Amino acid sequence: MTKKAWKVLTTKALIESPWLSVYSQRCALPNGKIIEDFYTVEQPHWAIILAQTVNDTWVLTEQYRHGVQKYLWEFPAGIIEQGEAPLKAAQRELLEETGYHSDKWHTKQVLPVNPDRQSGHFHVFYASQARRIQEAQLDDSEDIKTQEFSTAQLKKKMLNGEFIHPHHIAAWLLNQDSFTL
Repeated sequence: MTKKAWKVLTTKALIESPWLSVYSQRCALPNGKIIEDFYTVEQPHWAIILAQTVNDTWVLTEQYRHGVQKYLWEFPAGIIEQGEAPLKAAQRELLEETGYHSDKWHTKQVLPVNPDRQSGHFHVFYASQARRIQEAQLDDSEDIKTQEFSTAQLKKKMLNGEFIHPHHIAAWLLNQDSFTL
């Protein structure tokens, strides 16, 4: 194994938008071979917030995810705006989506969304002693239900297929002392 990066020879934009950009790249491999069309996706970074309340429950949101055409339970999460610090984005998203606030934040990890083709990363934060201080301030496109669940209830949702977002499950596992559900 050479551990050398591919050389991008040309890049052609196929789709460019604030949410998602798709490119076709012509790349030279370290062994000299050429890949004519390698497709990459650029997207903003985002934050996942594992918010544990003063009552030792977890704040979850339920919202429609059009990619799978289902309502899914997940942790509060959202886009990190251009120039915004990841922690500030996480704090903003928790408050906007759920109305919850915490003064105790811990950065757990930063992971690539899909290291094969995508540039975006997700930042995992743990917010302890969260409490509801206001109503959620949702965007026009958001229809989000917020509910608290015990650890046992959350694990049950993961095991019975009600909580299926893989990045959110990874975030949960990163916050555990052991990697067991």
